[in-house]
Amino acid sequence: MSDVKLGLVHDFFGTVSGTHDHTDGNFGSATPKAALHMMCYATALNTRANHANFCIGASTSATAGDLFTFFNSSEHANASTFTARKAMEVQTAFIGVPADGNRDGWHDFSAFGTNKITYDVTNTYDADYGTVSLLLGGDDLDPKVGTFDVDDATVGTTKTISLGEDMTNSALIIFGVDQDFTTSTTSGSNFCNGMGLGSTSDAVTFRQASAMVAEPTSLSEGRPVAYLNSTHIFQQINASDGSPEFALEWTAADSDGFTLTVRTATASSTAKFGYIAFPLPSDWNATVSVEDSPTSDGNQSFTPAGGSGWTPQLLIQIPTLMESVNATKTDNEAGGLGMRWVIGTGSDDEYCVSYNIEDASETTDTEVGIHDKGFLNEDDGTAGLDVSLVSFDAGGWTDSFDDSMLTAKKLPTLILGPNDASGAVSASFFGANF
Repeated sequence: MSDVKLGLVHDFFGTVSGTHDHTDGNFGSATPKAALHMMCYATALNTRANHANFCIGASTSATAGDLFTFFNSSEHANASTFTARKAMEVQTAFIGVPADGNRDGWHDFSAFGTNKITYDVTNTYDADYGTVSLLLGGDDLDPKVGTFDVDDATVGTTKTISLGEDMTNSALIIFGVDQDFTTSTTSGSNFCNGMGLGSTSDAVTFRQASAMVAEPTSLSEGRPVAYLNSTHIFQQINASDGSPEFALEWTAADSDGFTLTVRTATASSTAKFGYIAFPLPSDWNATVSVEDSPTSDGNQSFTPAGGSGWTPQLLIQIPTLMESVNATKTDNEAGGLGMRWVIGTGSDDEYCVSYNIEDASETTDTEVGIHDKGFLNEDDGTAGLDVSLVSFDAGGWTDSFDDSMLTAKKLPTLILGPNDASGAVSASFFGANF
């Protein structure tokens, strides 16, 4: 069996400068090789905070280009929208001041160590904000983190990323905010949060999906827009009206990396993107699907295409409020997005960061939270998606839903796991070799 290790840690920190160790015993004596990071304005677990203030990124080292973070903010309780975004490849995470979008504080990736990741708070925050990190490693998993640009958004233009790793059996996640990387403390205007998931097992069939939520600044009322693309790994939209501007499709993978192709372009781009690539060992698998949440409470099993013959051990999901795919959303369906990470059913095995932006609210109504389950409120903050893993199963997984929404919401999902997994797992199982 291949040796793959996964860990998940969360904390609330930032008011004390210096290094902070985040440890996960699932790694035993091993050292993580890569991490995904999320941070938000919430200061307590399972408690929503005002302001949709959120960042996400990844790292394999402290070297620029081996880490990145993307930040978005939509201010709460304002007479007009104040939104901001920023892309950086020199800091692990930061939180911006809602009133101006500029950095409140920030911390850097310092190092990986035995069963831990160490962060260095180089500029303290005003409060201890919520963070969660997905740790990845093992002898046979070597994720790659990097950044790229698409300066030519002409339909058919290709972008090939060389990794020096075989991507013919792999998974890929892409993030973007429609902005160039900067080292400035100031942020750009507009909220623009895009995330995409992809998988291939043979470099022939590519399963992929992506979602973006955007909101302009200086409007007289909250006005989020959104789009969910069920066939492309990234979809850029216009922040003003939600119309598609260009899309990226994952079209090729080989022994050295992967290739993306520009699709349906209607506007030029100077955007920069971040990615984390998962070249998988031969006895591991991945698949991407767009699932529907149920409309009643209880357990729901999911068996996506490409999931047959193996059992997942990692689930990465983008909860949305959207009820259909490949269509611009300009109403309440546009008012929320998140990212959910699950590695089992034990304590500290599941976390989600999500935000809401109320549509047509004359006084802006926005919120964010970090939760130990999948969680996404309706755009106006009323109860919405509330989901926890019951089990990883042969061919898929089972979730338990509470406070189910009256209409099914779309859930782009990536799962990864080994051929010979044994079914439902607990956190301690991840200290073993797969």
